[in-house]
Amino acid sequence: DLKQAKISVGFFQDYRTVEDSWEQMKPILETKFLTLLPKILRVTGVRDFSMIHIRRGDYEKNRGTYGILSLEYYTRIIPKLEYPIVISTDDQKYILKLQHQFPNALVVGPNQLSAWESLALMAAAQEVVAANSTLSWWAAYYVVKSGRTSYLPEPWFKRIDSQGPNLFFPGVLKNESQFE
Repeated sequence: DLKQAKISVGFFQDYRTVEDSWEQMKPILETKFLTLLPKILRVTGVRDFSMIHIRRGDYEKNRGTYGILSLEYYTRIIPKLEYPIVISTDDQKYILKLQHQFPNALVVGPNQLSAWESLALMAAAQEVVAANSTLSWWAAYYVVKSGRTSYLPEPWFKRIDSQGPNLFFPGVLKNESQFE
């Protein structure tokens, strides 16, 4: 309904910009997530799980600037996680390595889930360990706003000085970055 439309201007990983529109965006996201919930439950097999998002894909070309978080970034935080682990990545070729590195985790990639389904999967988690990714950031934000736990990497990028003053929102936990 265009009469109720709202335009927000600002950086899409600035929690103040998102917060300003959250009451309008939250029901839209939740409606979309609910339509995807049956598939998510089929994929995970459990309702309560911890989610790790590993972004590689197009970051391979920009690894010197954006940086790809190392597996150590993720393995350091695993002892803090309370639920079975599900890992989502955008790099189908990386799945075998992840399955070997994390034999007790369920690993899914882009051949199993669309971007929307990956976002909904992260949003359904009890805990999210985010990558330096917009998709991860939005999932982490949603999870924290829902009263659950999320971790964001700090620093966000490997070689970019400015990560935006409002990247880290109230309630999110910081996980020290380690890049490949």
